[in-house]
Formats: sequence, structure tokens, C-alpha cells
Amino acid sequence: MIIRAIPDPRKSSSRQTVLGAIPVISKGFIQLESESSQDIQRPNLFNDKALKYVRDIADIADISVKGQEKKISINSNGKSTLLSPRITKSVRQLLEPKKAHSAIGNVEGELSTLTDRRGFKMVVYRSLDGLPVDCVTDDPQLISEAIAAFSKRVSVHGTVRYNSKGLPTSVTAEQIKVFRPDNELTPLSEIKGILR
Repeated sequence: MIIRAIPDPRKSSSRQTVLGAIPVISKGFIQLESESSQDIQRPNLFNDKALKYVRDIADIADISVKGQEKKISINSNGKSTLLSPRITKSVRQLLEPKKAHSAIGNVEGELSTLTDRRGFKMVVYRSLDGLPVDCVTDDPQLISEAIAAFSKRVSVHGTVRYNSKGLPTSVTAEQIKVFRPDNELTPLSEIKGILR
């Protein structure tokens, strides 16, 4: 089966989504295949729905017909990953209910809310799903950077707290990176020229 992704010219963010999806697919499968069960991490952009599809496809590979195993592989970005029982096990572990926990990481999205009541707080709405994530800091330098980054797309790095569903709820911010706006990115017409 071949799945082809084509950008929608009516949506400016569509091309980034398509170009970003290609390497994410192969990296995600490689990560699910290679990580040990003790420290398995969810691949970037693999939400629960995507993981369930991966599990269903990997389950087909586990079924044998007349003693012969079915071999199923995923080809993306020139890389091929053979689906294995390890991928199925990793996905099942990721889909199981989890305990709330913290880890060093990043939250990416639009910085849309700033408040200074009871300590400085900014709210980043994730690019992936629009989920609001509270980001707190008492560092004057970071507060200045956050004010300058208001309404821009940012990545906030620090200690991320996750709920039982594995979704980020808050970040103790240590660093803010501001991304270039869409109007400063390479136009689609030039990207087409590069790809040819």
C-alpha cells in the first residue's frame, strides 16, 4: 500500500506538515523497534490514534499463515523498517495507562497567554493539538524573553510534568527558543524547485 501526502495550497502550514511527516514516520518506527521496554518514549507526533494503527499493522505481522510468518515493512524517506513483535510490545506499553511523572523535555507551540499573578506564568498552546501547557519561571531573563516572544511560535525547554495520559500539563522553564514566522520561511514555489 502506498500513502502519498500532498500539501494543500490553500493552507500555508500544509507544506511544513507534509515535509515534516516524511522523516517522522521512519524515525518513529525505528525508535519503537530499538528502545528497551524500560525507557520507551513516545515517538514525536505519534498520538494515541497513530499508535493504535501501528499496533494493528504490527499485529498482522504476528499472525502466521500455515506456519509461515507474514513480513510487513514500512518504507519512508528511503528507509525500510520491518515490523516486529518488539514494536507491538512498545506500542502496547505506550498505550497503557501511566502514572503522572516529570522529565526534561520541550513543549512547542504558540505563546498566547502571559500572567504575573502569584508568580510569572506563560501558556503555550501546542502546535500538535492545541493543548494549553502552563510554563512557569522566576528567572528575570526568561521573563523578558517570554514577553518579547508573545504570540510567536516557541519551544520551551525544562522539566515537563505529564499527566496519567502522558500529556504535558506544565513546564518549569529553563530556556525559550523562538521560531521564525511563516513569512520568513522558504516559499513553496522555491521548495518545489529544490526538490526537482
